[in-house]
Amino acid sequence: MPLHIPDPGRRSFLRGVLAGGGALLAGGALSACSQPIAAGSGRTLVRFWNLFEGGEFPILEEMYAGYRKENPDVDFRPVTLSWGQPYYTKLAMSSAGGRAPETAIAHMSRVTALGEGKMLAPFDLDVLAELGLHQKDFNPDLWDRASLTGGVYAIPLDTHPILAFYNLDYCREVGLLDGDNRLVGLDSKDRYLEAGRELAKVSKGFGYSQGGVWRTFWTFFGQAGGTMTIPRDNDSSALKMDADVAVSTLEFMKQIHDGTISPTVDGSDQYATFVSKRSGVLFGGTWSLATLRDTDIKLDAVPFPQVLEQPGAFADSHSFVLPFQRDVNEDDRRAAHEFVAYMLKAGTIWATAGHVPAYRPVRETEEYRAMVPQSHYQAAADHLFLAPDAWFAGSGSPYEDRGTQIFQASLLNQLSPEQAVDQFLRETRKQIEAPSPL
Repeated sequence: MPLHIPDPGRRSFLRGVLAGGGALLAGGALSACSQPIAAGSGRTLVRFWNLFEGGEFPILEEMYAGYRKENPDVDFRPVTLSWGQPYYTKLAMSSAGGRAPETAIAHMSRVTALGEGKMLAPFDLDVLAELGLHQKDFNPDLWDRASLTGGVYAIPLDTHPILAFYNLDYCREVGLLDGDNRLVGLDSKDRYLEAGRELAKVSKGFGYSQGGVWRTFWTFFGQAGGTMTIPRDNDSSALKMDADVAVSTLEFMKQIHDGTISPTVDGSDQYATFVSKRSGVLFGGTWSLATLRDTDIKLDAVPFPQVLEQPGAFADSHSFVLPFQRDVNEDDRRAAHEFVAYMLKAGTIWATAGHVPAYRPVRETEEYRAMVPQSHYQAAADHLFLAPDAWFAGSGSPYEDRGTQIFQASLLNQLSPEQAVDQFLRETRKQIEAPSPL
């Protein structure tokens, strides 16, 4: 297949991706995208790129085995690449260079950038309907985020909201369990703080392993009714954020991260603290189950408690996309749709990783309902607070990293909550005013 020179829109987008990501393993990224496409085998081709390393990889292998068995005539070639910005750089370069795989995984928070950058093709909804996939089968917030000018550019495989994983023994001792041993009682700011102090006495450490600052902020900001709207053009005056709600959110988070209720500094040791039984509740993403399932802690999990006015928690979604191909083979494109449908319908296998299947019919099966603790927190997928929607935002982005640094500085008393919100808004305006690569 000849190499096509990408059009100016894709070249400018690629410059933006590289500039936004800093030093992104340039040699590795270029070499991955410069690999020639192998000569055709005469079979339908489906190449699938993903970023599922670690504990999720063997689960994928199980799903692949079932797909291959049912589709022996498909030349199926999965590739797992490094998580984060390097992955998205390679995905963008593959599209810009005309060497994109038939399908790939992208976080839903990245779809705006990839879709508006013309790095993706829309799904054929008629084909998906033939395969049993319909809009009504998915969370409407995810479907809306995937819907851009020209069509639907992503189909969610899962949702991975922040949950409450809790030590049954500790929570029972302080009266936080109902008759079904579900976590209850964290239904106000005062009660949330009080319960954290009580759990700290029992654990002889902390009450909570609170989790990531960025995710915690958007969870409580969303529960308080806060909203943020980022304009699509370079007019930063059109940026809207409920600043007062953001300030009160950071004030509440400072009360939580007091060194007793939760550690003062956010870090990856949140898992070690919980696993070593030095905290009573871990507020972590669905992926935490892979780390926790083999411990000796008696634990369960439920959706993040509704502490404020609205239920919900920060979330993202691993979603299937169709990277842009200049020369589309219609048989391969159809096979890519069929692969997506197969993977969604095998959602109970994927749920063993901890993520909530995005395809509602899977969540309604007896097989899924029998999964514990997965079925105990599936309702979390109905109340999602998604990341800010902008080309420069999204999972693993420098914008997310910078926001985390600013919010963390407030928790460490290096900035007041008001100063932190002002600085975050200034950083956001800079991104908006920067030349857009889209």
